[in-house]
Amino acid sequence: MAANLDQLEGFVREQLELHERIFKLVRPYVLARAREFGIDPESDDEHTRTTLYAMTMELARSIFVNWSVKQRYQKR
Repeated sequence: MAANLDQLEGFVREQLELHERIFKLVRPYVLARAREFGIDPESDDEHTRTTLYAMTMELARSIFVNWSVKQRYQKR
């Protein structure tokens, strides 16, 4: 049981590291696209900040899922 928990912890840490790396790549992209559309990412407006955060998280999630699927297919 302890070995399974260690494996789980290792898996979770790998997944969190991957998600963080994706997030760091996605965030500048989202901010640049926002500027292109006239949205000020430096705005103090809570709605704007929340929207940009949600966009960043959604894109990171999508890429994370796509990466995971791609990795599974490449192993076959």
